Amino acid sequence: MSCWLRKFKKSSSDRKEEETVCTTTLRNGQIFLEKLIASFDGKRNPIRSFSSEDLKTAINNYSMRNITIDEIEGYILYMGFLRDRGPILVMKYRKSVRYASERCFNNIVFASQMNHKSILKLIGCCLETEMPALVYEPADYCTLADRLYGPLQTHLEPLLLTHRLKVAMEIANAVAYLHFGFPQPIVFRNIEPWNILFQEEYVAKLFDFSLSKSIPEGKTHIKASTAIGSLELAAPEDLTTGYYNEKTDVYSFGKLLLVLLTGRTIGDLFSSCNWW
Repeated sequence: MSCWLRKFKKSSSDRKEEETVCTTTLRNGQIFLEKLIASFDGKRNPIRSFSSEDLKTAINNYSMRNITIDEIEGYILYMGFLRDRGPILVMKYRKSVRYASERCFNNIVFASQMNHKSILKLIGCCLETEMPALVYEPADYCTLADRLYGPLQTHLEPLLLTHRLKVAMEIANAVAYLHFGFPQPIVFRNIEPWNILFQEEYVAKLFDFSLSKSIPEGKTHIKASTAIGSLELAAPEDLTTGYYNEKTDVYSFGKLLLVLLTGRTIGDLFSSCNWW
């Protein structure tokens, strides 16, 4: 209601833009609630609602200088600052990417349910733009993939075996939480080094629920129309059948552990054999 009242306080030249924002907010809010009801019977943890102006100010109008991760096939991650909260991360999906809207709302719905020390906390979201933006707690702006495969970062110590095992334990705990911490088990479906951020130097955080699904009560698996994230880390039977359950994540975690211990990609490790 306040959204509609605000537009009458604006000049006539601004009312059309205000009405567009209101319409977009209501539409996105409806989609969010529908997906929340479908996945969690409408139950949710409260998250903050940000205006588009809040985020423009926080990340300098989506300046390229604020980009910390540019995931070509999905989203851009910006570092920002809110006066009343401090540092934040803002995730903005690319509208041009197939299934971007579906993945964005799926991420908001599932991330809003999370309350675990090894899962990046979703603070809130902005529904005023055509493609909603997600606002997270701050992290160190590098993924596990950056630490394993990227150029040497002189300001960071190398990932020693003890650090890698710590990361493995933290992510294993996060996955166990998804499988056993909810009435309906959640299948993450995208466990890979690019979806693990560091908070401080060696504190790993799982993030990006774009592809996650919950298994309905009384069912042992789910059928998904969109493919799993990393094909290299996916179980062959999942790729051929399109059915997923907790074992999907266990298989992917096993390959993640192999990557952690060797520091090499699965493609490098199995390049000489047809492991599909």
